[in-house]
Amino acid sequence: MKEDVTEYTGYKTGDRKKSSQREILLLVCLGVFCFFNCGLETYYYLERPYFISSPSTSDPLERIFRFETADAANSPNGDVYQGCEIYYRIYNNRSRMGSDAGTIANRNTEYSSDGMNKLRDLNYQRMTSNSGELPLVRKSDSNRRVNIRLFEEGEVEPYLAGIYIGNVSIENGQPTGGILRYNNKSFDFEKDEEYPQEIDADVDYSSSLGTDIWYVQAYAVSYGLDTLFSAVYSQLLPLDSIEIDLTD
Repeated sequence: MKEDVTEYTGYKTGDRKKSSQREILLLVCLGVFCFFNCGLETYYYLERPYFISSPSTSDPLERIFRFETADAANSPNGDVYQGCEIYYRIYNNRSRMGSDAGTIANRNTEYSSDGMNKLRDLNYQRMTSNSGELPLVRKSDSNRRVNIRLFEEGEVEPYLAGIYIGNVSIENGQPTGGILRYNNKSFDFEKDEEYPQEIDADVDYSSSLGTDIWYVQAYAVSYGLDTLFSAVYSQLLPLDSIEIDLTD
């Protein structure tokens, strides 16, 4: 007679089913946990500031960088959004400035920090103020106009250099704060006798050209900090350029 040999596992059929169900439930729970916690990046998108107008080349009153903040549009990301920054570079070669602007434009795509990355590649620097504000324009509950005059113009009732935020008159109002280069030097080169130098990090210098005429090219960008305190940037807003003629 052939002996029936059956391996005994210690589990009854019902026990096996319950064990399998527990294993499946555990795997599902682990999957849900990993979905929310295991290295999936969260991306934050900020709206860039709004264009108003380019600096005038002939009217001293309007020889300013001008834009409007996107505070309202960025309010859904209020925990991330911090305000606006201005980045600039000083050139003595208009053609090279135009070439860099074209390179930046090719990388400056919507809802991307590629434009900001190209600015850094080209060594653009962040404008600062004598108030030490960071960012330069702090966020608010509503959009505001921002006007930046790099240098004083006029003699009897001069238009004062500085940053004007909100409804402050650019003709006879007092600026919200002074505006400075990355090294805390003034953009009012001649008045303050703080001329750009070839070795300065914010200067693109062509030795074949003189130092009587300079150009400041600038961009505005919405700025934020994510939950890991990493910087978040919007698409760039080109503010065009302002000529500083030292021959007058």
